Amino acid sequence: VHGDFSRVMALSLSKRELVVAAAASVLGAAGAVAASWLARRGRAPEGRMDPTADPPVFDATATIERRLADGTLQRFHSSTRSASELGMLPPIPGDVFDRQRCVYGWDTKNKLVEDAVALVVGVGGVGCSVAFALTRLGVSKVILIDFDTVDATNLNRQILFRVGDVGRSKAFAARDNLRAFHNIRTEFEAHDMDVVREWAKVVELARGATVIFNCIDYGASADHALASLASALAIPYVTASTYGNMYQNEYYSGRKGEPSWRDANDIGLSTSVKALEEFLAAAKAEAFTAELAAAFLATVHRVSAPSVPLLLKELMGDRALSAADLYKKILRGAYRDWLDWALHPAHIASYKHIDFIPYDPHDTRGQGSWVCVCTMGSLMSVNLWVQNLLGFATFSSSNVDIRNLDATPDLNPARSVYFFRAAEAGPWDAAPGALDFAVTPQ
Repeated sequence: VHGDFSRVMALSLSKRELVVAAAASVLGAAGAVAASWLARRGRAPEGRMDPTADPPVFDATATIERRLADGTLQRFHSSTRSASELGMLPPIPGDVFDRQRCVYGWDTKNKLVEDAVALVVGVGGVGCSVAFALTRLGVSKVILIDFDTVDATNLNRQILFRVGDVGRSKAFAARDNLRAFHNIRTEFEAHDMDVVREWAKVVELARGATVIFNCIDYGASADHALASLASALAIPYVTASTYGNMYQNEYYSGRKGEPSWRDANDIGLSTSVKALEEFLAAAKAEAFTAELAAAFLATVHRVSAPSVPLLLKELMGDRALSAADLYKKILRGAYRDWLDWALHPAHIASYKHIDFIPYDPHDTRGQGSWVCVCTMGSLMSVNLWVQNLLGFATFSSSNVDIRNLDATPDLNPARSVYFFRAAEAGPWDAAPGALDFAVTPQ
């Protein structure tokens, strides 16, 4: 037993010595690495930097104007394989927009994009991608408006938000992340505000913009108001909406003689006789009085302007109407006509708030949304604006199902594409007529 114990102890000492030796070796290697790092500290890692690289040039206007004047910069044609092959578009060292300037049509018109001031109304699934694209295009300024906060369910598709932004103002979070991760030369302005109740501020901001991107989902009347404002200011109006696997775009240039939003769209309240009947049943009433009709608009459609109950009283008096009659004669009749008059470009900039317009209730979970459809629809809306700026013909409206984009060429993914023609005497071409009602919006 004594002999065996001695052999075990000898073996144990041998292992202990090996461990000590190994530890010394590791420490020595670590010391060598540390010494090497200290010796190199202050130098850039090899292969990571080019000290001869040209510094970024964020505004090449002066160089472009000089080259246009001396003839060294010329427009090239789409049949040209490469502008650089013919020497027509020599590079400007460090020009951050060189590659987009080389795209056919951009060469001498890039300044139209670089000088643009974009008002982006709504910073959700559409607005995030629109603002991202405008920033990378290098527009002069992006003005962001939203009155919502970032929710965890936004993160799958609203590309400007991170997990740490949950609970923050969308407008401020988008501004901060654009500045931190995407900005090249753009100035940002963010407003955490309610478009409907702070309309005068929206008008003020729009007066300093060169294009309006409508990215909110308040409803058709809000679209009507923003499109009317763009028309009144004679600037382009661009919008996109996305849901499920579908995206829709609309583009109107704001130029006289070209189609307007009102040429292509009607105004109305997104409701139904069934919804009215359900409200009646909940109120335990048999018919709508003017007061109950006002309560319906306030409760379901967020109409809070004092003028609307007065209007309904003027229209209905002491009469009680069925759900069907209220829908046909008032909501799709006189109230609709009153809204159309109120939202005419001749009036739209005069309001402090537009809480007389109805919100359209909708359930986004019922259709779903995801990052591909949001970004595709949003980027297409920016593309429509850019192509029109560069002088190319663009469609007025499209409705695209992205499930067919990888199908055979014979299957067109666009369900409907419209090129609206301006009406000879469209609703916004002439001054509005006299209001047939005693009650005005405000």
